[in-house]
Amino acid sequence: MRYSLAVIFFFFSFTISAQRTQTDTSFLKEWFTIDTLILEKGLNKTALTKVNELYQKASQRNLPAQKLKSLIYRYSLENNITEKGYKEIIADLSTEIDTEKVPVVKAVLQLLLARK
Repeated sequence: MRYSLAVIFFFFSFTISAQRTQTDTSFLKEWFTIDTLILEKGLNKTALTKVNELYQKASQRNLPAQKLKSLIYRYSLENNITEKGYKEIIADLSTEIDTEKVPVVKAVLQLLLARK
């Protein structure tokens, strides 16, 4: 009896911990939607809105890879659809570099700035 209760307890604790680790940190559905908006439907402004929302989520959850991906998409889309000039994009990048705490992300942002 004790053995079966221990096994059941272990099974439930394993299931709960497995569910916690399965949170989507790569935003696969969101990126698929954004790519579809850009490539298939040509809705770049809508895609830019979704990218900005995704950037906020990545910032709140402290996901540097997704934050960086969002910034790359954002600057690419802004270059195509807005009147935002290089000076504004460079100013935005400089602000991101100043506020970024993850060294690798900061280095990639500096590389993007150098390419502008």
